[in-house]
Amino acid sequence: MAENTRALIGAQADAVPESGRRIRASGEIIRRLEEAIVLGRLAVGDRLPPERELQAVLEVSRNTLREGLRVLEQKGLVEIRKGRRGGIFVKELDSGPMAESLGLFVLSQRVTMEDISEFRQDLEGMLARRAALRAGPEGIGELRGLLASAEDLAAAGPAQWEAVM
Repeated sequence: MAENTRALIGAQADAVPESGRRIRASGEIIRRLEEAIVLGRLAVGDRLPPERELQAVLEVSRNTLREGLRVLEQKGLVEIRKGRRGGIFVKELDSGPMAESLGLFVLSQRVTMEDISEFRQDLEGMLARRAALRAGPEGIGELRGLLASAEDLAAAGPAQWEAVM
């Protein structure tokens, strides 16, 4: 079973990555598990191996493993359930934690609402271009309908913008 775990999350945790800079072992655990989730080696709903097996494969202490798992839980990537049916489960990616972090940046004034608006305009423009390039005749008609709706909302004024936010 340990070999299966190694295949899922990579070989043992390296204390010194390719960059040559030492990192915390919990940071390496986070990196490896995030990579396994993002690359699809671990899917939503998958149950990770028991803590003891993870400890052995990653060659870390229980505290280090738990620290890494707590960070992954905060990021919304895993859910840690207690009890007989408990374990560590991969969660569906959720924008909630990202929105909370972005909210903190706005509150701390490190990122302004203007910055967010500018980023959103740039991103939406790139996505609209890509959609138009990939769309067939049906898709072009749908895009024209969305554009007409957006133009109507813009003409109606900011009070109506909540409809698309």
